[in-house]
Amino acid sequence: MPDVSIVAALPFPLRVDPTPYQIAGGRTTWSLRVERVPREHPDERIAGPGTNMDLLVDRSGQLAYSRVTGQAALDAASPPPLYSFLDALNLLILHVRDVFGEYWIRTLEPADLHQVTINSPSEGVAHFYAGRGQAFTLPTTGLTEEANERLVAALSAGGEPPVWRQLHLDARDALELGRDEDCVVLTWSALEAACRQALPGMAHRAGRTVAQVADRLDVRNRVKKPPISFEEAVERGGRVLTIVQMVAELTQPRVYHPETVRRSVEFPYLLRNRIAHQGARIERQDATRAWGAVESVLAQALTLRDVQPPPPTLSWRARFRGVRPEVKAFVTSTGKRLVLARPDGSHFRMEQLGEDLWLRFADDITQPMAAALVLSQWDAWGRARRTNWPHLRPGQAGGLFLEGAVDLIASEVQRFVCLAESMIAESKTNVVMRDVAAYIVSRGVAQLASAPPIGADDSSWITLSALLAAQLALLPKGGYPRRLRPLRTTQPSVYRASAAWGEALAGLDPDDEHSRCAVLQRIHADALWLDTIMVVCPREGVAYGSRRWPLSEAPLRQ
Repeated sequence: MPDVSIVAALPFPLRVDPTPYQIAGGRTTWSLRVERVPREHPDERIAGPGTNMDLLVDRSGQLAYSRVTGQAALDAASPPPLYSFLDALNLLILHVRDVFGEYWIRTLEPADLHQVTINSPSEGVAHFYAGRGQAFTLPTTGLTEEANERLVAALSAGGEPPVWRQLHLDARDALELGRDEDCVVLTWSALEAACRQALPGMAHRAGRTVAQVADRLDVRNRVKKPPISFEEAVERGGRVLTIVQMVAELTQPRVYHPETVRRSVEFPYLLRNRIAHQGARIERQDATRAWGAVESVLAQALTLRDVQPPPPTLSWRARFRGVRPEVKAFVTSTGKRLVLARPDGSHFRMEQLGEDLWLRFADDITQPMAAALVLSQWDAWGRARRTNWPHLRPGQAGGLFLEGAVDLIASEVQRFVCLAESMIAESKTNVVMRDVAAYIVSRGVAQLASAPPIGADDSSWITLSALLAAQLALLPKGGYPRRLRPLRTTQPSVYRASAAWGEALAGLDPDDEHSRCAVLQRIHADALWLDTIMVVCPREGVAYGSRRWPLSEAPLRQ
């Protein structure tokens, strides 16, 4: 076949050199030239002040778009010219994504291209226009009365639509944009999240017990460590398709047989695993099939929107055989549900997921200690959000440090300093707080003493020291050497830092917004952070790093 020329406009700018690239794909080598085409009349909305258009990178092509011209000599065995051209273009796009890190561009299909012209000496010139226009929108199309009534009813009901519904709509958006793998992962995540969130309330409504749910979901180690709450049973239940089937069993009214519902979503489940576990690419028709399967189940087979969760203190009562007044008052004032689960190795962990507070206590923690931990941790979260108080911020560390590690250290140390403030404030009216501090120090020291020595290149000594120091701040200073003695030879860095920082934290005034500044500076100096992590003091208008920086000049990460 003689030389073929194809010209197409792309849905996004592709910033590469305008000289042609020779790209071999299969039997054919294409010469691709990408040119920048400035728009003669940009959208007037981007010219005014206060615009939120992306004019720096111009990812959506508001100022200019890219036009690709490809030329190749095809033989009779070659695929159709447009598909061969797309293979070469997508190979170029994949390498641009990889080399330049331009995550917002993606591989294309014929429907993604605009203003395509195919010029073949043997077959003439062909033009077509696609761009995923999805046909015409009639000018008279508008809201029906029924649709508007549904919208008004939803607004008057208050609250937000469920997150799983938004995930499912995001999946449809990804499908329309040709992001097939995103579509499958999002659509399965929507179904799994919807079922996991609804099942606890459905099981409680149906009169099931936590043990029955754990047996049905085949929760591991459920005899020695039985789940405390319905939510924990669902979390530990690894058989996701069984969760979907159980939700179908408890749906009221039941429309489809639960086994039928399960089989109808097996394909999206397997497809999602192929993507997440094996890194496989998929075909568009498979993504479309997966989305449609989940859509039909969510729309026709399951009723998940109005499921009431279990009572807010049900699992607390199951764990402690009662609910203390301060816990009842906390739930009433915050509107949060308390979801208790088995510990994961730590003495206490608290995590907020939507309107639920997930709580994990060590088995030997009593209810008064648990209540004190929850109240102090909740107050510490509020203190951590006070940006007008001194706080830690990552600096512009360049490529020498892992950003994730820097963020973790800064947030953990900040959290423990705020926790020390909260525990000091709580201890003024709650004598149990000192018992909690003594318990955590004893448990933490015992675990560290039996662990391998922390290496000089391991920054975990900083966060571990801050954790112990936050508890030591409530205890008599004269007892520090005795409490920390097991660490003196096994973990000397933690031994020295926790004692020094504990003494500094003991002087905190939880009501003074500037009190923690000196403590953070002390930790900063001992940890040798320089400008990697900086102490920001809004009152003074400075950031402490390798020197005392004015805030306007400090090398803080944005």
